[in-house]
Amino acid sequence: MQLWGLDMQAKNIGNHNHGSRGYYRKRPKWRKEDALTKQAGKTIPWDEYKDQQTREFIKSREHCILIVLYPQDSHAVFLDSSSTTDPRKNYTKLKKVLDSGLCCFALKGGIVKKPIRKSEMKKWYVMYECRVPGVYDEQEDCLKQVNMFKGNNYKGYKSKKEVEARYMKHLLAEERKKNRMKSFIIVPMLLIVIVFLLYVIVV
Repeated sequence: MQLWGLDMQAKNIGNHNHGSRGYYRKRPKWRKEDALTKQAGKTIPWDEYKDQQTREFIKSREHCILIVLYPQDSHAVFLDSSSTTDPRKNYTKLKKVLDSGLCCFALKGGIVKKPIRKSEMKKWYVMYECRVPGVYDEQEDCLKQVNMFKGNNYKGYKSKKEVEARYMKHLLAEERKKNRMKSFIIVPMLLIVIVFLLYVIVV
């Protein structure tokens, strides 16, 4: 899959990917949104792109999949939501859907930088369904496990309280699973013992 960005024209991908068809119905809506943004005294992020095709291509993908690689550095990579493949499979667990669009983002060759407020930054992480479950305060520790063992899963939370509650929920689920396994083993063994004792008594 190719990352989209300002370099797409140079790669000769074709105008159909830049929105030469189908965008004319959206243009009135975009003009109205831009006018409201100007009235509110806010900067229109699309204005920095002089080429209309590139501008419309980006605007049409406001709702796309965001893969956050390093939140602490405010780096992210955008992938087209219509894509079914991702070459960086190690990071598929970090997917999230953008609801706020691309406002305040600066696009550079597929790499997107956004200033992340402290309230948005996820400080704590919990790993579960993996070989070394636990609570972490560094994302790198989670990424190391994801890279080593592809089946690992983890999720970020804004507070330590949230992440500990999620981890306790995971531990309780694991305990219930173990108890069920024990019951599956113990009950048949008891039945075998009872049948054997009855056989001995009868004989």
